[in-house]
Parts: sequence; C-alpha cells; structure tokens
Amino acid sequence: MKRFLLGVVAILILSLPFGGPAFIAMSIICTGGITLVGYVPLAYFLGFIAEKLMSGKNKKEAGGMAESVENINNNKAVLLTNNQIALVNYIREARASGMGDGQISGVLKDNGWSDEDIKKAFSLC
Repeated sequence: MKRFLLGVVAILILSLPFGGPAFIAMSIICTGGITLVGYVPLAYFLGFIAEKLMSGKNKKEAGGMAESVENINNNKAVLLTNNQIALVNYIREARASGMGDGQISGVLKDNGWSDEDIKKAFSLC
C-alpha cells in the first residue's frame, strides 16, 4: 500500500505541468475509468522506484555497495564494500573447512589481494 501511495503522489507531481489532479480526473472520467488500467500499475511502479531511492540500502562506497558486517571479536558493526565482505566470507569458509590462516593468506595473495586488505579481513573474522 505504501508503494502505491508513493506512486500516486509521484503521478500527481508529474502531472502538475498538465493541470495536476484535474488532468488525472478528466482522463479517468473521459475514458470511463479505462485509464485506471494504466494509472494503477504506473502508481505501483513509481512507488517501487521511489521506495528504493529513499531506502538506506543505496549508500555507496568506493568499490561497490556498502553493507554492514558484524565483527565477531568486538561485536561492532563495520561498514564494508562488497569486495571486503566477499573476502571476509571466504576467510570464514576456509577456516570452517580446516584451512590455516597462513594457508588462506597465501591463497589470497596468489589471487591478487593486497596485504592490507587481507590483514583487515582477518581482523574482522
């Protein structure tokens, strides 16, 4: 319902150059309500777009979308890029499969990860 209402507001704002609510009302009345077949899905779609734009999930940092990962050692939320999250997840999975930290570090270095990135990721695991 929230998406639909956001969409209705968006349609009203977009229709202001054409007379706003009067334009919408006349188009519905003159077509016997048939334009509602277009307005209702359009309102939902515009509401969906508006909701995504207004959500806090669109914060960006260099290297990708920012996400929060909890540091198990300190119980602090840390803002990381997707690449950093992938690195932390890889280290956790490798440890769970029985690999040692030295072995994991060697594999990561062989695959182009910097010492700084590896050190930061290990500190978060």
